[in-house]
Amino acid sequence: MAQMLTPRDTRRHLKPLTTIQERMGQLNDLFVAQERYRALVANDPTALFALGWLVARIEVVRSLAKPELGRLAAVPRLRDHLRC
Repeated sequence: MAQMLTPRDTRRHLKPLTTIQERMGQLNDLFVAQERYRALVANDPTALFALGWLVARIEVVRSLAKPELGRLAAVPRLRDHLRC
């Protein structure tokens, strides 16, 4: 028989996963942009402005992710909620 989660358990597990997945996606986008602007600095010093903004934004997003990761860690283990 397949193992199932109740709708309540599903929501409880998906909400923090969705939140942190979005935050990790934001960080990934910022890191990719940072690498691209680093490659431009040698030929275009104005790219340093964008790099400064990206570094600051990365720190903001990281600080937002810390409590979200804590909430994710606080969710009981998924296997504890599986129904056989």
